[in-house]
Amino acid sequence: MKSTPQTYDLAIVGTGLSGSIMGAIAARHGYRVLLIERGQHPRFAIGESVLPKGSLWFRLLAARYDVPELEYFGSAKLICRHVAPTTGRKIVNGFLYHRSDERQRPEEAHVFVPGQNPLGWDSHLFRADTDDYLVRLAQSYGAEYRDRTELVGIDMGRTSSVLTTADGDKIRARYVLDATGGRSPIAEWLGLRETPTRCKTRSRSIFTHMSGVRDFGELLRVADRPPTRYGWRDGTMQHVFAGGWFWIIPFGNHGDSQNQLCSVGVVLDGARHPSSNMSAEREFYLHVNRFPSIAAQLQGAKAVRPFIKTGRLQYSAHSSALGRVLLTANAYGFIDPLHSRGILCTHEHLFSLADVLLSALKDDGGGDLAPEPVAALDRQQARLLDFCDRHTRNFYTSFAHYPLWNAWLRLHVMNEFLGYMAMVRRYALYLEHRDPAVFGELGGESFPSSIVPNFAGLSQTYDRAETFLDRYRQGTWDAETAAGAILTHLSESEYLPPMFDWSRPAHNHIDTTAERSKMIAHWGRQQAPADLRQHIFAFSPSALERAKV
Repeated sequence: MKSTPQTYDLAIVGTGLSGSIMGAIAARHGYRVLLIERGQHPRFAIGESVLPKGSLWFRLLAARYDVPELEYFGSAKLICRHVAPTTGRKIVNGFLYHRSDERQRPEEAHVFVPGQNPLGWDSHLFRADTDDYLVRLAQSYGAEYRDRTELVGIDMGRTSSVLTTADGDKIRARYVLDATGGRSPIAEWLGLRETPTRCKTRSRSIFTHMSGVRDFGELLRVADRPPTRYGWRDGTMQHVFAGGWFWIIPFGNHGDSQNQLCSVGVVLDGARHPSSNMSAEREFYLHVNRFPSIAAQLQGAKAVRPFIKTGRLQYSAHSSALGRVLLTANAYGFIDPLHSRGILCTHEHLFSLADVLLSALKDDGGGDLAPEPVAALDRQQARLLDFCDRHTRNFYTSFAHYPLWNAWLRLHVMNEFLGYMAMVRRYALYLEHRDPAVFGELGGESFPSSIVPNFAGLSQTYDRAETFLDRYRQGTWDAETAAGAILTHLSESEYLPPMFDWSRPAHNHIDTTAERSKMIAHWGRQQAPADLRQHIFAFSPSALERAKV
């Protein structure tokens, strides 16, 4: 037992994405950092499918905080080249609707293919390798790392906190960052955990990694395959059904990867599928076998590790900081893996958190963190979690009927696209001028990683569509009436590009070819509402060529 506490500027508990990235940032800026991990790397983790906004967040963090290696995570190609050749490539975002005891109807599916991206295609992170790399990255900048270290207590003082390990070691740090997750002991010790949670979503999950998962496209007749440049295996598949959804995330779907595994899981709405005493594997296959097309895709596939079965996924905190202790997004709260919202929330909050922490470490005058930056982080955390809860609850409602989900998904896709373009504009301006001031808005409280970008017209479009969903929820409208109202509303919105046929239910697939990309750009610069023209489309696409993969 050590009698004198070892002293650090920043102790980070947990070495997932947010903990290790913050460790690398702080160490890169010259501070003494300790990363504390209860387990050890490499280790299994999920949170693997990265959307375009998620990839861009890595690039923005790299540029803003001068950690160039984070830029590797901006594309699957760069990860395989510089990190590990085990990452999948995400081009397609694919969705299929299923009915119990029926083969999937090919007309009830959506494939979204983005335009050719000079920044490279998105990724499926094989977290055992990518998380291990990020820990080593932090170490390369001078951070210390302790694994297999369990904490049993924390004592907070005016100018530092002392963490106690199960071995009796004392660790003193000016600031402590809890980057663990829902089982955070620190949030519990400090009374920050919200019990019961305010979250309205109630879902749970069963998941594993598998070998031998079949390419869904090969199970279809040629006439039933999507008429797009890329197919089902070229990205993330989401099999949707009333009461839940499956994910299929391949890691070996391109020539640069040497990893033939797939991440496979099911998420169940707790209202329809309450917890059971069945084993994880038995319950997983109980749901697989309800849907013949999913069963066919997984026929012959083998789990390469034990299935994991969770309880309720949702948790929350009433505050993101106390004294000199802060919580990352994943320690503060979580809703559901649907649409990879967790990674987006993690990065958006980290972008703001890093600025607050670096400022505090530089200008430390003693005492707690300055109240206004902490209040801003609190507001941001609450907004991100509550919007994610709203987003997920709306989708679980829509899952009950294909027409309703078919309509609601279109609103989500367009909001994601416009939010991404707002981020692209900021990155393009940075590449053109190399002025960090362009990142100012990104650390604010209203930004595109929420459900809708911070534009009144888009928010009103979403809010109005949600009222139609509420009428279905309340039983005053049936699913078809609500779906029709949503589609009509979308077709009339001036905030959505008219080249997509919003009102036609059978218009399922969006393949953003070079010609369509030009049409969107022309609309955005010449015909879109003034706030979209100014804050989303006002940049030079040629600037992105400087970051071309």
